[in-house]
Amino acid sequence: MAGSEWRTALTSVADEGLSPEASWWQSILRGQRIDPVASVSKLSLVDAFCGSGGLGLGVAAAAEAVHRKPEFAATIDTDHEAVSVHRHNLGARRSLAQSVTGLVDYHVQGTGGSARFGYEPEIVSEALTAIRTLDVFVAGPPCQGHSNLNNHTRRQDPRNDLYVTTIALG
Repeated sequence: MAGSEWRTALTSVADEGLSPEASWWQSILRGQRIDPVASVSKLSLVDAFCGSGGLGLGVAAAAEAVHRKPEFAATIDTDHEAVSVHRHNLGARRSLAQSVTGLVDYHVQGTGGSARFGYEPEIVSEALTAIRTLDVFVAGPPCQGHSNLNNHTRRQDPRNDLYVTTIALG
């Protein structure tokens, strides 16, 4: 909000002699959480391609900074261990260690700028359809296949199409 100022507080575990800003960030990086204020509203999130939760942690910190309480309704990733780490650190209600492609039914017609969904995408996962309120859908689909440094499979990498699944889920 333009003209708004947000203040946050957390317990400092930073080294002595740092500026207030550096002390705040060092405390965050050392695991301190922003102290809740009395009147916070919840922010329901789903984190797809979540890995161990780096992007989710950033979104949670941003939510807390504006006095919202982040609650991960679900996390999704093919890496079971990473999903476990995310759940341990950020407390997801549902953790899905599976591919996103099995969670939504969709079909794309056309290519390039004329590509469209052939019909409205449908969530087919009971774990996801059970989520009644969702405020934020976070997704960090793999980017390795799009990288110009990936000279071996760059244009044929099947992970390149996962961003479409992200749109279908959202």
